[in-house]
Amino acid sequence: MYTAPRRIRYGNAFSKSAYTEIGVLAGCPVAMGLLLLSVLEPMDKFWKTIPRELISAMVYVDDFALSFAFQKASTTLIKCRVTVVLLALKQQLQNHGLFLADDKSKLTASKAEVGQAIKEHMERSHHLKIAYQANMTMLGVDYAAGKPVTYGRANQRFREAMIKGNKITVIAKGGWRLLNVMKAHVVSTVTYSEKVNGLRDATLEATRTMVRSATSTRAGGGSATVDMMLQSDKYVDPAYVANTLPLIEWATRVNFAAHRGDDTVMKKHRNAWRIMEARPIKKYNEATKPLNL
Repeated sequence: MYTAPRRIRYGNAFSKSAYTEIGVLAGCPVAMGLLLLSVLEPMDKFWKTIPRELISAMVYVDDFALSFAFQKASTTLIKCRVTVVLLALKQQLQNHGLFLADDKSKLTASKAEVGQAIKEHMERSHHLKIAYQANMTMLGVDYAAGKPVTYGRANQRFREAMIKGNKITVIAKGGWRLLNVMKAHVVSTVTYSEKVNGLRDATLEATRTMVRSATSTRAGGGSATVDMMLQSDKYVDPAYVANTLPLIEWATRVNFAAHRGDDTVMKKHRNAWRIMEARPIKKYNEATKPLNL
């Protein structure tokens, strides 16, 4: 894959044969593993020097996500601590021949004024370029630093799923083969981020309508929704995925925290569970809002 000559296509024109000298080729099956191995040592050294306010550092291929939590700290302290951590990460990576892109860093905060202060401090004092966003996409998931998310990326996925669904229904009508196609190209597209953010009622119902109208065309006068619910493959019904994935994600986090003996995380989950138990359940028609696409 890396030793063979390659040609670059631009429109209908092709370049001369060239060999890959640096970088990762699209579709490389070992790219993620190699990159994780390359950042293992610098991330290990970085993690030993961080302040306690940095609660997590995630690496996904070539993306880094740092999460901070400050308790009753001043804006001056927050912007200094965050900047020091970012500089430390950048330095450790550079020591091993790795570099962060100067124009791709993004920042969000639970308080907009704090986020703007961090951005201005980094740019003015250390010439670090970083963009502040009230809502952002992190690893393909809508994120807002504890504030309500706007579901911008989720709605975009839904629009893409609608386009795919319409194309699929033109090819065939009903049957188990089409059911599997819809599951692979529509249901998985919409439900990618729902285990973290959840799925809005309007989006869920629109997805179910699209799937059942394309696949459950032979209900014989019965309910197409019930026909979809009774399929042997439960994950065909978006409602099943919408209810199980958040529970699986929650249980995974609780078990992981319990295994590590993380009392802070366990306390947060217990408090969240008590809040949810005390919250009254709204009627379906009251909880459903129009889907704004």
